[in-house]
Amino acid sequence: KNQHEVVLTFVQPDGIQYWQIEETTWSSAPILQNPTGTIPYRGGKLLLYSTGGALQRVALRVGNATYWVQNTILNQLSNSTMIAIAKSFRPLHR
Repeated sequence: KNQHEVVLTFVQPDGIQYWQIEETTWSSAPILQNPTGTIPYRGGKLLLYSTGGALQRVALRVGNATYWVQNTILNQLSNSTMIAIAKSFRPLHR
């Protein structure tokens, strides 16, 4: 209740796979629990979620919101691309 979320989906050229950018104000969302690693970034940290060395999700907490990029089903985005996307996140001010 009283939480907000936005999801942007980008479909790969094959029309089957996709990757997403998501944002939520739900700080205790289960999907954001138990990162497998962190990287210091701008006085905070990027939260890394990996399986077998491939990043599945990279999240950034900014204020009361968390932003993350979610990899494709077959991990088509490289680890460096995932981190670069997460580093590009900027909150939109209303």
